[in-house]
Amino acid sequence: MTSDTRPEPNVGIRTLTRRRVLALAGALGVGAAGLERSASGSRIAAATPKRGGVLRYGTDTSITALDPHVFTGASADNCLGIVYSRLVQLSPDWNTLQPDLADRWDVSPDGKAYTFHVRPNVKFHDGSSMTSDDVVFTFQRIMDPNTGGYVRPLLLDVFGQVTAPDPSTVRFVLKQPYAAFLSALALPTAGIVSRKWVAAGGNLALTQMGTGPMRFVSLEPGVKITLARHSQYYASGLPYLDGIELVFLADDTGRATAVRNGSVDFIEFVPYRDMAAIQTDPHLRYTGDVVSSGLWAFPNLKRPPLDNPMVRQALNWAVNREAILKAAFFSHGAVMTTIFMPKTSWAYSTDVPAYGYDPDRAKDLLKRSGVKTPIHLDMLTSTIPFHKAGMVVFQANAQDLGIDVTLQAPEYAQFVKQFLSGDYQISVWGGGPAYADPDFLYTYFSSNGTIGRTTGYANGRLETLLEEARLTPNRTTRKTIYTQAYKIIMDDAVFFPFAYREQAEAMASYVQGYTRVQGSNWYGARVARTWMDK
Repeated sequence: MTSDTRPEPNVGIRTLTRRRVLALAGALGVGAAGLERSASGSRIAAATPKRGGVLRYGTDTSITALDPHVFTGASADNCLGIVYSRLVQLSPDWNTLQPDLADRWDVSPDGKAYTFHVRPNVKFHDGSSMTSDDVVFTFQRIMDPNTGGYVRPLLLDVFGQVTAPDPSTVRFVLKQPYAAFLSALALPTAGIVSRKWVAAGGNLALTQMGTGPMRFVSLEPGVKITLARHSQYYASGLPYLDGIELVFLADDTGRATAVRNGSVDFIEFVPYRDMAAIQTDPHLRYTGDVVSSGLWAFPNLKRPPLDNPMVRQALNWAVNREAILKAAFFSHGAVMTTIFMPKTSWAYSTDVPAYGYDPDRAKDLLKRSGVKTPIHLDMLTSTIPFHKAGMVVFQANAQDLGIDVTLQAPEYAQFVKQFLSGDYQISVWGGGPAYADPDFLYTYFSSNGTIGRTTGYANGRLETLLEEARLTPNRTTRKTIYTQAYKIIMDDAVFFPFAYREQAEAMASYVQGYTRVQGSNWYGARVARTWMDK
């Protein structure tokens, strides 16, 4: 640990009702982090599910791209999780994997071969049967560099071959063991598609056709996506709903108003300024967590002066995280002073260097860096309100340090495209992990990672640790390795932590059966069980 970092302090959580404290305490003990209640705080009695109805679901961004293997944002991922199924899916706490299209699987003793047994009688939305050959085609498409698949970089170094020994069996052979392999397969961008449909001219960029509980009907650009019940979904009797309308409500006030006045039945990303009012609304239910999502920034070391570690450390010490938490999230969350890791993860550690708010230390570091002032930085942010509000605070903190920051805020889809192409000097980022394994740090900080390759950062010792953790199946050993990696990342100041944010959904009291997954991404087997008591 260098003199410019220190052990992480205890992270405070905002005042909660007794029920929410109990819920959170239980979550931290067993791995789930749900905060759910009605306005009265009482549990909602179980009831017999009712069939029918179209759930009007308000998203926080417009969905503009449909390709199931390309990441374009959380709202788009939520849609993919409803229309497409994967071989496996996550448990709500992200710590275990559960069956989806594969009802069971086997792993070879050396950890290099995975054999999946596909459920019988799975149907695509066009009525055709899904077989193991479709799984082979899907991963051939994902691994094709022309696809731009989000999962490809995760598997690139380990992927050997995928074969279909028979119509109900899929076998992956890896070049080396990969501890996060199943977690990668559970991503929304690993949905299984039909070889025959694509070969017949089906265009996955213009429409969607999967095996999930809802089938794609239409996209009205800037307005909504309409989905309808998949009557041949593999889970007998499901889904309960007749359909879902994903209504694009990027404006926070408009989204909160819509669920409160009944224009929609459900919203994702409850706006922070409206959380208190929604939690006390007798007509609504609220469910969220304060451990799985956050806000941070990445510096691009290819663009001076951010190639200088002392400049990066100075910026980290200059950040008033409490002010960012208040401005961006109305204090719904907790400050983040060190590496982002969901607190329910088995890999979470408090033995990590951390940054506090110390303007004097920041100024001293900047002086000792040898970089001449004045300094100007361009910061990429987006139109998402908490992105802009939080980075206005960062801008002011940097100004106090003598660094002028210009904020650039393109529309969200363009923001993601610009960020992933490396077209930034410093960029805000956030949400949950890239996938549900601490190996997501490889994505962020390896020079070969999806994000890491945009930052220009490379540390030989860190690369070795990240690779070693990928090869190690034992979680206790992996945690020890990752703790060493955390220290390198924070000492090198290639990550600017800001805040853990509460992330929540709100729904009309008649919406039942919704099981929350940390970070809010919807998975087919769970949305299939959502119903409306009206």
